[in-house]
Amino acid sequence: MFKGSFTTADGVVHRMHGPTKWTEMSTRTYMRLMNEWTDRDDLTRMLAIVYNIDYDILNKSNPLLMKPLARACRFLVTDTMDLKSLPKPSTINIGAQKIDVPVKIGTEAFGKAIILKSMIGKTFEENIAKLAAIWLTPIPFSMTAARKLEEQIMELPITDVYPISFFCVSTLTLPGSVLMKGLLLLRASGKRIGNTLVDLRTQVNSTPTSTLSALMQRSSRLIQMLSMLRKHLTQ
Repeated sequence: MFKGSFTTADGVVHRMHGPTKWTEMSTRTYMRLMNEWTDRDDLTRMLAIVYNIDYDILNKSNPLLMKPLARACRFLVTDTMDLKSLPKPSTINIGAQKIDVPVKIGTEAFGKAIILKSMIGKTFEENIAKLAAIWLTPIPFSMTAARKLEEQIMELPITDVYPISFFCVSTLTLPGSVLMKGLLLLRASGKRIGNTLVDLRTQVNSTPTSTLSALMQRSSRLIQMLSMLRKHLTQ
């Protein structure tokens, strides 16, 4: 891990730190690099992100400062890491916890599957930590627990986290997978149930009695829930 400091003309000392190899790069830094380094010709921006330095300060600093930084980040050019080819780990250490990495989502975690499915199609680099956090959150699933886990995952090496997130996306989008078949079946079943409830509400409306008002309200709520479910599954 590279650590250093430099002093600007006003006498202020600025500290900097960052990776010298891929296994030292945090998931947070990698995500920032992919999402914020939009102009690939702006190497100052890249250095500012990777080594946690204010861009404007770095941009106005002595050009000689770039030399040690350039040496430290040489791995970004010389070591062309293919993160997608890294194998999914069987376990991952997060804080004091050693968590088993699931190989499948399982039918008991269908709510988790729906949330993950709704994220497919969004920018992968923006959701690397979130995908891994949801995939790793134990059953019974809780988004609150997933968010807490996500913050810890952001500080883990990208080489540990990327394979999990990529495996997650690959599993969810694999044609013919059990999960995709299950989601399609649920979508079709939801449509049939929704149509049945619409018919039921029509019958209820044709016979307005006080004894059926509660059933009408219940059916309306169910239709709304199923509509939201279908929206998630078709995104």
